[in-house]
Amino acid sequence: MKKIIYFTLMFYGLSNVLLAQESKNSDYKMQIEVGYTLMSNLFNDNDYYNFQTSLANNINDETLAGPTIAFVHETKYPYLDVVMGTTFLLRTSTVWGGGYTIGSTNSYDYSLNGGGVYVGLRPLMKRKHFGLTSEFAIGVFSFKEYIGIFNNTVQPYIDKFDKKASHGLGAKASFGAYVKFWKLGIHPTVDAIYSGGANASFLFYGMTIPLTYTF
Repeated sequence: MKKIIYFTLMFYGLSNVLLAQESKNSDYKMQIEVGYTLMSNLFNDNDYYNFQTSLANNINDETLAGPTIAFVHETKYPYLDVVMGTTFLLRTSTVWGGGYTIGSTNSYDYSLNGGGVYVGLRPLMKRKHFGLTSEFAIGVFSFKEYIGIFNNTVQPYIDKFDKKASHGLGAKASFGAYVKFWKLGIHPTVDAIYSGGANASFLFYGMTIPLTYTF
């Protein structure tokens, strides 16, 4: 909770530093973006479990998806905004393998989810109705990957329960384009999220398609 408060204060600190001080009549707009994020787990691929048993699925085929919300504030620099956002991602597949009864088990289960909050800068090429954007942010991200395999019915027998989790500082980078008419728009981006700390680190890539509203 303290880290979330810290990044909130950092967002407003960046806004205050970068807002124009020269003109009291300057009108700097704020934008909210609400979208859907889809991330691939390909960069965290590990075939170790596939070497041991046919029960294991292909981890590199797993994807994460979920909502992303961001607040964007203009600054005194025409081609630089500040952004604060949050994302929450869940594994899209719910498939698990095998079956079990008491004393006789041949099963595999897998879970992957996470998210976080972030604050950063958004350099952009701004036009009235169209523009190109980039985003470089730091944040607090946490992801977990749990793998459970248990087989005592068919050789080779196997009993594994591995838990990988990250929590702490991470980073987010994006490149995209927006189209906007009046106060509404759309802003698709290509994204990468890094999450480290604890006993694991994760690197995801994917895309976000948000709708935007400018105040």
